[in-house]
Amino acid sequence: MNGEPDLIAVVVCEDVLANPSGRLTLYNLFQDLTADRFPAVFPRLHVVTTWHNPLPELARAVIQVGIVAPDGMTIGNAAATITVAPNAYHTQISRFQGLIFPVPGDYRVQVQRGSRQICNLPLVVVAPEEEKEEQ
Repeated sequence: MNGEPDLIAVVVCEDVLANPSGRLTLYNLFQDLTADRFPAVFPRLHVVTTWHNPLPELARAVIQVGIVAPDGMTIGNAAATITVAPNAYHTQISRFQGLIFPVPGDYRVQVQRGSRQICNLPLVVVAPEEEKEEQ
């Protein structure tokens, strides 16, 4: 067991439901978030990552998903160790509860495998229209 799985998808959403057969339903996919006031608290946010192992042996990795504020501070972090069967897929759900977004702006969803960052997606947090006009 010496290979690492490949990250093939990252989706940010409000909630995830698994049916009895393990299929996932994702609710409220996010490319941006709108808050009535700041600091803003989001009760639930999930980052769903899908990994693929193209190798004929097990692949294992320590993964980390972080939510990073515009000032570079990490406001949420989830880590897991995953094992992916040969020639198979694995979906990992990173759950964040009560995330506090201090200001509107460009946040980042970052995924690491081991010590290497392999994904850095934007997540824009938007203020209400009247607050934008005052700034």
